[in-house]
Amino acid sequence: MDQALTQGAPYRMISEDGKNVFVVGEVLEFEPPYRYVHTFKFTTTDDAPCKVTYTLQEVDGGVEFCLITENVPAGTKTEKSMASGGKWITENFKAYMETGKATFGARMMLGMMSLMSSMAPKVTKAENWPLGTYK
Repeated sequence: MDQALTQGAPYRMISEDGKNVFVVGEVLEFEPPYRYVHTFKFTTTDDAPCKVTYTLQEVDGGVEFCLITENVPAGTKTEKSMASGGKWITENFKAYMETGKATFGARMMLGMMSLMSSMAPKVTKAENWPLGTYK
């Protein structure tokens, strides 16, 4: 992420080499450590942004983590990706909290993404997504 997580701040999920942007959005709420809400738009689709909420709540014997998606355009590539992405995010959040590392699969996937960055679609090029110009 490029910028502090403050309400109204734009953000980009950008490749390690800084050449490609895969997700853009805006921070809607940030109340550490209990709540984070942001908009979310894949740069590879024309789909409208959706809203993602992460919450943490203390419960007897531990902490409850919730991942909520809203306004995901039905029948789109975004919907398909978000459906599988929720499980991936939850597994990696849990792994990171318990071990300090993402899952092995996630580390391998991110490593491959880094290696394949030069083959990413042209629409993801960072110059197409200057920070904050996509509201």
